[in-house]
Amino acid sequence: MASQSPANSGTMTIEEMRAAYPEDPVRKYKDGIARNPPNANQMIQWLQIFERETPSGPPIDPTELLDLDADTLWRIRCLKYRDLPVSLCDGDRVNLLAILDAYRQRKLAVDFDNVTVWYAGHMVYGLVPNKSFNFARILREKCPECYEKYGESAMHAEQPGVINYL
Repeated sequence: MASQSPANSGTMTIEEMRAAYPEDPVRKYKDGIARNPPNANQMIQWLQIFERETPSGPPIDPTELLDLDADTLWRIRCLKYRDLPVSLCDGDRVNLLAILDAYRQRKLAVDFDNVTVWYAGHMVYGLVPNKSFNFARILREKCPECYEKYGESAMHAEQPGVINYL
């Protein structure tokens, strides 16, 4: 039975994740194989050595709940990588942390066809189908109401099926 608590007592930072699960060596070898067919045999050997000598580990983040589905773990990992020290303003970070908590508590599920809109750490709109979603319209309609209710913050559309930036 899967544990309901994180594998470790604390949370893993982005730097710790990158150190524990480096992907660059594998990606470099796979890219080299694709670009240099004459060197492919050597690259395949190096890749096999790397994979053999690198201890296997959890596919996502051992600090996350172990019984979350693979899509949710993937989305949590994507969102955690966005939280770099210089990349987010305070309003965006509040939304990011609220979205992560919602995924962890199973209040939000990864849905590639729908969107939720977040403001000041609150889900203020959703589920909205991706194909009919208009963020500019939501900003015009919802931002004044959200500002009045929650104060100054940022608005974020959580769209797992669309690459976007906080």
